[in-house]
Amino acid sequence: MSDLQWALLGSGIVAIACVWLYNVWQERKFRRSTDELFRKSGEDAPDGNAVTSSDTAEMSAARERRIEPRSDNDLGSSLGDGIASAENDVDEIANANEYAPWADAASDCLVRFDVPPGVAAPAIWAAQSTWSGELSKPLRYLARGGEGDAWQLIGANDIGFYTQWLAVLQLADRQGAVSDRELMVFFDGLQQLATQLNSVVTLPGRSETLQRAQQLDDFCASVDVLFSLHVIEAQGGSFVGTKLRGVCEAAGLALQGDGCFHAVGADGATEYVVRNSGSEVFTLESLRSLATNGLTLTLDVPRVADGVGAFDRMVGTARQLERGLGGKLVDAQRAPLADELILGIRQKIVELQTMMHGAGMPPGGELASKLFSG
Repeated sequence: MSDLQWALLGSGIVAIACVWLYNVWQERKFRRSTDELFRKSGEDAPDGNAVTSSDTAEMSAARERRIEPRSDNDLGSSLGDGIASAENDVDEIANANEYAPWADAASDCLVRFDVPPGVAAPAIWAAQSTWSGELSKPLRYLARGGEGDAWQLIGANDIGFYTQWLAVLQLADRQGAVSDRELMVFFDGLQQLATQLNSVVTLPGRSETLQRAQQLDDFCASVDVLFSLHVIEAQGGSFVGTKLRGVCEAAGLALQGDGCFHAVGADGATEYVVRNSGSEVFTLESLRSLATNGLTLTLDVPRVADGVGAFDRMVGTARQLERGLGGKLVDAQRAPLADELILGIRQKIVELQTMMHGAGMPPGGELASKLFSG
């Protein structure tokens, strides 16, 4: 090997070492700046208030086993206070209404950051993809070219250039509130992104954000109720799939891809569903040979605008299925469904949906549909 080749090899090794050392220095600098940010803002959650992974598991389990709402008169007011506080924070950077329908201060953690001109959306998307996969809550991005432009939802295939961005992390869903660990991943990721862009990001308080998320989840848990009715074969036998399909379609129900017959309202939204009480879902193919001993009709209270009207229509459909299939309408214990129980359910729906309206979360609206999806 010639002297020139040895020199080139040596300079290459030195260059690689320098790049490696520089990356290590940048990473340590980023970590120090993040720690300093939280120390200055006083937002390190005390050990007694920290949300641990076991806490998150308990919250998820509570959401899964919920049957009846909690009776808590303070939930609506505390949620309203939390929403008002969040809206005040958001007003410091922009009017929250301009983000509709993709984001709002009631259910999301909103973080604005600027991007230098000439940086395309795919670069931002690639940078955030290194950590966003660790989040279980929906994460969306809005962006615009500059002041006065309309915000738009940005997807993975967007190739535009935008100088103003908004990161939107949903604070709760039917699996529970966002955890402390997830929130740290979100905050750390955005801080790292800002460092890479030589930009500045202002993060909200971590403890306050976790508190807002828990208040939101507590309220959602108090109104998240599914009411179900059951139609079984009167003599203990089975319903034949072909006849079942005909009776359901005659009742105005339509089979959809989730394996349930849907009752769709005038606005195109599902009011209630009819599913197999057994484990097998309905398909056009399976209904040709399927036999089942029961049907379950379910109303998802938070996702229906007119809950009482939808429930009355669901009872009417259940009666129609009862007559058309030779079945009987029963409760979860297989006892005949009493009129008193029907009246009790109607009253509970009124109570739940009144609570939602009082908290600024109209049943069946955009916010409720987002929080109670799945």
